[in-house]
Amino acid sequence: MCLGVMGFVSNNVNGVLSGLLMAISHGFISPALFYAVGIVYDRHHTRELGNYGGMVQFMPLYAIYLFALFLANISFPGTAGFLSEILLFDALNVSMP
Repeated sequence: MCLGVMGFVSNNVNGVLSGLLMAISHGFISPALFYAVGIVYDRHHTRELGNYGGMVQFMPLYAIYLFALFLANISFPGTAGFLSEILLFDALNVSMP
């Protein structure tokens, strides 16, 4: 979110757009991650990570959903967070290797 704030204060149209897109994507991804953790807690009633082993075998769609959320949270290419970071780098004229 620090990158989003940097976009808002960049005094550039692409920067403000990237900050807005980052805020919106964060607003969808973060609650979805909390919801996913709530599903697991409601199923097992414990926070011990050792009890969650083998969950892919019993909840394969959930595992795919959670993995996609993890990728979106780290701004993997193809997600809204990645697009907003690319727009921000363009707005700040940062050269990428």
